[in-house]
Formats: sequence, C-alpha cells, structure tokens
Amino acid sequence: AGDRGEEVAGERAEEGAREGVVERVDFGKMGFLESSRMLRELGGRDLVVLLALNGVLQFSNGAVLVVMVLFWSTDRAQGGLQLDPSGVGFYFSIFGATAVIFQLLLFPPLLRHAGPLRIIRLGTALLSLGVFTQAASPLLPPSLAPLSMLPTSVGFMCGLPVLSVLFSNAAPAQIQGLCQGYASASGSLARAAGPMLAGSLFSVGVKVMGSTWVGFAALGAAYVVGVGLAMMLGDGVDC
Repeated sequence: AGDRGEEVAGERAEEGAREGVVERVDFGKMGFLESSRMLRELGGRDLVVLLALNGVLQFSNGAVLVVMVLFWSTDRAQGGLQLDPSGVGFYFSIFGATAVIFQLLLFPPLLRHAGPLRIIRLGTALLSLGVFTQAASPLLPPSLAPLSMLPTSVGFMCGLPVLSVLFSNAAPAQIQGLCQGYASASGSLARAAGPMLAGSLFSVGVKVMGSTWVGFAALGAAYVVGVGLAMMLGDGVDC
C-alpha cells in the first residue's frame, strides 16, 4: 500500500511539474509563427474563430461609422440623405443615445438570461440588418429615417462588450495574456484598415456608379461573414 501511495504521489508530482512548465513558458521570446501555433494548439478551434470574429467586427464597425457619415451627407440623387452638418450631428446623437439606453437598461438582463454566445450572435445579425436598413432609409419619410440606425446601434452594444468574456472562456489560463495581445493587435489593425477601405469603396461607388449601395453591400458581406463565424462557436465558450 505504501509503495502504491508513493507511486501515485510521484505521478501527481510529475503532472504538476509538467503543468508548471506550460505556465512558465515565456511567449515574449517566441516568434510570431511559433506563438501562433501555440495559441492554436492550446486554445483550439473556438479561440481561432473568436480571433477571426474579433477582426471582422473591429474592421466592419470602424468602417460603418465612416460610411454612415458619408451616406448622410451624400445627395439624395445619389442615394444619400443629404444632411447638413447639424443634421449629421443630430443623427449621431440619436445613434449614441440609443446605444447608451440599451447598454444601461436592457443589456444587463439580456446578458443574464441569454448568455454571451447568444448575445454575440444577436449582435452580428443586427449589424448585418442595420447595413441594409440604413441603405434603404432614403425610401422612408424623413421623420422615420433615423429609425434605420436602431439595428446598428443595438448591434454595436451586443457585439463588442461580450467579446472579452468569450475570450476569457475560450482561452486556457496559460495563454490568456497571449490571447488578449493577439486580439488587441489584430483588432487595432482591423480598425485602422476598415475606415480607409470602406471610405474609398464608398466614394468610388458614388462617383463611378452614382450609388451608395456599393459601400453598403461590401459592409453587409463583411457582417454576414461575422454572422457565420459567430454561428461556428461552440457552447464551450458560453457561461
């Protein structure tokens, strides 16, 4: 019995030592490819999907803010709303007020009842819908046109706030820091690229084709990719 106890104790000690080695890995000394491989191996499929989803949302959310301003100030003959600077400011105030009200009053109970996984899926779906409701807003009476922003405003508040929760659930403890670093770096790059590419595409669509739908169609496609990625996430990232 004593020999068996010592054997079990030895096995546990070896396991603890192996776990300690993993936790003491210095990812800062690894190259990009090696740390990426470690992230994929330890985090699994859900973590890779989350990183891709984070990049898509950061890119698209940065882009849609620029496209909205361009769209609001574009002539109605070209499919815009032809707002003056005060009108653009008014629309932005509605956009921000809706987001704040939802975040303070509706988001907490919704998160408690639905969980972060359903919330991110709802957010990406609303963002996809919001692209097309805004593109079609010139067809609405002027008094109702601001309502076209509601899906985008609520989608913003459903999407980004829960990403950090999902990352924490998907990433093992020993790669939490590495995961947050990758998410921050890729998100920053995507946020910088989104407005530049979307603004250029929107301008080309208006000048060459005389339509705002080109920019919105590209944004809609990006958000649909986000919906697909959100649906690929497994229940293991939920809490």
